[in-house]
Amino acid sequence: MTGNALFRDLLHTIAEVSITLAGFSGVVFVLGRRAQGRFTKTEKNGLFHLLLTSCGTTIVALSVAAILAGSTDETVAWRIGCALVGVFVLFGASRAMIEEKSGEHSLPRFVAWPIPVVATILALVNIVVAFGLIVRLAPIACLTLLIYLILVSVLYFASLLVTDKG
Repeated sequence: MTGNALFRDLLHTIAEVSITLAGFSGVVFVLGRRAQGRFTKTEKNGLFHLLLTSCGTTIVALSVAAILAGSTDETVAWRIGCALVGVFVLFGASRAMIEEKSGEHSLPRFVAWPIPVVATILALVNIVVAFGLIVRLAPIACLTLLIYLILVSVLYFASLLVTDKG
């Protein structure tokens, strides 16, 4: 299997895992007081970020796969993917930082700051790649950030399962 085929397969796997995580968010609705719709602000923010990261990762991964399938220039396709995921993550990371500052973040404090900071750094690397610098890293940069988003989705899912505030 060539590197390009491996990267394409990885995009599809990322999309599958991400959509599965989004589906698991339904489990949150059948647990305890959440079944009655009594979410705290912290839980609402956690659910928002779980759905944002998992659904967004799915959409970006499938978009990049579609662009790759329809493009004759893979470098340009990966650069577009880097731009998509970079901008998407900057939005989510900035919202997570604002929530943490206001004390409404669902993740434990010891990970609530490092996660958006690392995400912002990875997003900025992707944007730099999208603008044409260090282009040879485009597939790795894009895939690394997508995989990081899966990790973040898992952390939000776990935080919703163990959150017992309010």
